[in-house]
Amino acid sequence: MPASSRRPNSDAAPMFKIGPMRHKQTANRLPGFAFPMSFPVRRLTLALVAGSALGGLPAAAAQLYGTEVVQQATIRFYDLNGSDLSGWQMVTPLTWVGTYAIAPGWDADVSLKTAWIFAEADYFGTDADYSGLSDSIAGVTLSYSGAKSWQPFFTLDFNLPTGKSAIDYRETLTLADPDLVDLARYGEGFNTNASAGASFFLSPEWTLTTALGFNVRGQYKPFAGSGDMLEPGDQLTALVRAQYLTERYFVSLQLRYRHETVTQLRDEEYVKPGDRLELKGEAAYQLDAASTISLLASWSWWEKNAYYDFFADAAVKEATNSNGDVYYGELKYQRDLGAVDLRAFASVKRRTTNDYDTIDFRFRPERTVWRIGASIDWALSDATALTFGASGGQVIDDPSLFSGEVVWANWSLTAGASFSF
Repeated sequence: MPASSRRPNSDAAPMFKIGPMRHKQTANRLPGFAFPMSFPVRRLTLALVAGSALGGLPAAAAQLYGTEVVQQATIRFYDLNGSDLSGWQMVTPLTWVGTYAIAPGWDADVSLKTAWIFAEADYFGTDADYSGLSDSIAGVTLSYSGAKSWQPFFTLDFNLPTGKSAIDYRETLTLADPDLVDLARYGEGFNTNASAGASFFLSPEWTLTTALGFNVRGQYKPFAGSGDMLEPGDQLTALVRAQYLTERYFVSLQLRYRHETVTQLRDEEYVKPGDRLELKGEAAYQLDAASTISLLASWSWWEKNAYYDFFADAAVKEATNSNGDVYYGELKYQRDLGAVDLRAFASVKRRTTNDYDTIDFRFRPERTVWRIGASIDWALSDATALTFGASGGQVIDDPSLFSGEVVWANWSLTAGASFSF
């Protein structure tokens, strides 16, 4: 979870998918970068982008030096077409982000994040609900901007087990698919995630970033009424990113690799997710002084998983890959109207079938997830901003031998406020 967030064959991001809002004076017209951008801001942002990819910290604070507090709420509804299976989940994260100069050339970005969760589900006539605090994240990124040609950075964050991991049967009914809701677990153990890297400024336009991170995950009890402890595997993440940035164009290509050790249950090897490789490309173009259009595309691939084998008394790699590839694309338009920013997006994710035969119960059909949405950021002042958004779409599983086409309706509403000082 986590700045942490890590589920095999899932695009779920850290504990919260909701990032801090940008105030009007620093609203980014390109993803993660502002036009125009001073060299110190550019260097700081580059370091934080890599730190975010590894440690889950926000990609940028509201100001180069300052503090921002964000309170936001997203409620996401889901409904299985033609059945009595529906529900909703509301996540209300409270985020505090500060950026400070701590020594000549050294900056510190500090982040604290927690949330309250509400969830309800109608599971074929059985009503279930959940409310409680989520896990919290505390982290810091240190970056050095005293060199002209490169910038090192170091990130350390902690997943604090303030949420509930040992949930009972009724509460498990509210845990929905991560393609339908923002959180697929309410709590884990104490995790320590450390990463380090550097951004190299090859020219005024070209930047190369490399980073390496390691997440040590603590044990926790996954179910109430049981003494069994789950010891999740630790995670190693490596990243390399090349970026081209001018006054009107932004292009980047990123390669990320993740390795996870075996997860143990009752001190026995339970599962080991396959290594993951993700290739992601981004491009953006500033149409005019007020408008920007951007495109993101990614591809993810997993090796075979390993599962507990009774005869070997250990986790054994499966004979056939149960993971499918995942392709993702997103098109976004942003327009700056002065005190108001308007955004619209359309996205589609496609997960291919796994390698099992269609007659095998482990076969998983292709899945398509599409969404469209819009949001508005309204700067009431230089220090205060509001945001409102809505999205809608579907999660569609193709027909298989055991069922016809499965279609989930999925839509969400978001509202929030941010304050900087």
